[in-house]
Amino acid sequence: MSWKGRHSRDWVRVTLDYYHNEYEIRYEEDASNYGVFGIVTDGYDDDDDNWYVIWRPNRNHTTEYYIKVMSNAVEMSWGGTRDEAIKYSSLGDAKASIAEHWQTNFKYPEKPKRYRPRDSQKGKLYRWEHIMARDLSSTVINDKGREVDALHQIHDHLYLRMFLTEVRQELNEKAVELRFRSGGRSSFGGISGIQLLPCHCHHLVLLHELAHVLHKRWMNTIGSEKHQSHGREFVGVFMYLLIRFGGVDKSEITRHANRYKIDFLLPTQYWEWEDSEIQEKVA
Repeated sequence: MSWKGRHSRDWVRVTLDYYHNEYEIRYEEDASNYGVFGIVTDGYDDDDDNWYVIWRPNRNHTTEYYIKVMSNAVEMSWGGTRDEAIKYSSLGDAKASIAEHWQTNFKYPEKPKRYRPRDSQKGKLYRWEHIMARDLSSTVINDKGREVDALHQIHDHLYLRMFLTEVRQELNEKAVELRFRSGGRSSFGGISGIQLLPCHCHHLVLLHELAHVLHKRWMNTIGSEKHQSHGREFVGVFMYLLIRFGGVDKSEITRHANRYKIDFLLPTQYWEWEDSEIQEKVA
């Protein structure tokens, strides 16, 4: 039976004696008000097995990211230490250790730090993006003399590759790999390049994903603070690309973003915009 076929709350993935595997919960007990203690074994013969006590925040957490195996720090021959899982010779001994020791001496693990801040503007930005393309997108000639069709008009792969190459060269940027997916949940843009779904082969999504690439290259961090994936810094880069390469009017998109309460910070270090224009708000 596969891992996915099992009742996930009764099975966990942990590392025991260097083996990362799935183990059945053989016993479980509430850990006062802060989680659940469980007992797993590494064998099938209860008389000869080793038993281990684990902790998890609740029964829905089944991966090693949330699970802590009860262990001790063991000194190594080279002078360092490593955590070694505590083995119990029987299920009864493991149960007794919960009541006699872990219920009173277990320290609640610190909440792991998030890799990046919560992407709080993502949904609102997606909605605004489509409204903006409908309200502001028309066949216009931008300040570089480039004629751009409606942002939602589908183009073939060759056209989009040529368009991306032109934008990249004008920005004096390194190559950006562009791939076309046959299916999947979404398009993607990052350090590794851009991937587009068939329904996303147009200017709007291509410039959106390119903005992710440039956001990471230009200003993804300020000191040690990470930006949100769709935060104000990203939106500023996206708006910059829409204006410079998407034929969208600068003052119109600024007013439109303010009207829909989209938080943005325009990348002044890459474009000659005045602070007064950046901070302009529609009454």
